[in-house]
Amino acid sequence: MECLSTNLQSDEIVNIHNAILKGLAEDKSLYSFDFNTIQPIPFIKEASFVQVAEDVLKVFFKGSLFEKHISQICTEAFNFPLKLEPSNDNGPHILELYHGPTAAFKDFGARFLSKYLAHAEEDLTIVTATSGDTGGSVGHAFHGIKNIKVIILFPDDGVSDLQRKQMTCLGDNIHAISVKGSFDDCQSLAKTVLNSLGKTAIKLTSANSINIGRLLPQVCYHFYTAHRNFEQHKIKPNFIIPSGNFGNAFAALIAKILGAPINNLTISTNSNMALHNYFSENEWHPQASIKTFANAMDVGSPSNMSRFFHLKQNYKDKSLFNNIKSIAVSDEQISQAIQTFHKKYNKIICPHTATAYYAYLQNPAENSVVVSTAHPAKFNNVILKTLGKEAELPLSLKSILNKEENFSTMENDPSQLEKLITDL
Repeated sequence: MECLSTNLQSDEIVNIHNAILKGLAEDKSLYSFDFNTIQPIPFIKEASFVQVAEDVLKVFFKGSLFEKHISQICTEAFNFPLKLEPSNDNGPHILELYHGPTAAFKDFGARFLSKYLAHAEEDLTIVTATSGDTGGSVGHAFHGIKNIKVIILFPDDGVSDLQRKQMTCLGDNIHAISVKGSFDDCQSLAKTVLNSLGKTAIKLTSANSINIGRLLPQVCYHFYTAHRNFEQHKIKPNFIIPSGNFGNAFAALIAKILGAPINNLTISTNSNMALHNYFSENEWHPQASIKTFANAMDVGSPSNMSRFFHLKQNYKDKSLFNNIKSIAVSDEQISQAIQTFHKKYNKIICPHTATAYYAYLQNPAENSVVVSTAHPAKFNNVILKTLGKEAELPLSLKSILNKEENFSTMENDPSQLEKLITDL
């Protein structure tokens, strides 16, 4: 498929392979599609998640250089379970997306992108910003891939200890940098250098959801889960999705365009209010991010909203936007939700999942799916304060505890980042 710049003043059109290689459009905006050209696709009941993911992704890669590799890429990338835990008390179903190698939902997109770019055999430098989970997922996915160097920018004192370790103890082709600033500063730095150095001999791209190749795999699990749920319950599920940079929620909208039977879509945020203000009051005011218990959602200016605005302005079926709700959840309410869930089910959820569970408690609609984005042990500082005990570490996290960290620190200065990239 052809990719379009979301800046309506630009007429740049590239194929999907070049959009992935570039990461960012020439006018500094993000790439998206003309979704009016996309038709719903059938869901094969007997198919595995990997097979469904192939069907979904082939819609976008049809006719591309790597269409023939999509099946192999999906098999290699999605080699870990996706779990939809059913409700046993008429409560919500929990879609657990954290059973990959770095215990976060970002493993789906990062692993797909790494396998795709490995097939491309291009000399690339990847510059990616992280508010927490993306860094570890991208670092792990690209670690050791020849011809690809990865620079991960994370906010100084803005990620949990385990999140930081996941990206700073890899070494080799993975370079972690602590930026004196917020996630929004990191994201701005990444966009700036992608644009400024993108016209040089250095081939740069991104592994954030800035990159359309990182975003599309997230469509797959929404499409798969909605159909599986609908088969069982015969009514369309309501999805509640924790949202920071708005990639996961936007992926759910794409799944609906492809025919996923999703009813209401509720976006849960923390105390960073830009998304909530827009979806509750139709006012778009990006603002400086603030720190919360749900740190991976500490985003004041979500970049994927440019894709949403492009979609809303151009997509002909306006009913797509009818059932989108939002709720903002404070740190105190996050703690309440973690306590309530633990008391009721004797299980622990992460602070981000807690925003979605709190949203469910405010409107316990029938057949709701709470999207659980990360393993709670990644946030044991919050869990310990809230429950008086820590969540048990999975093996993937235990394995990094005693590894040595190695990362650089830099000011929020594009020239410093440009020099570092040039010197690599």
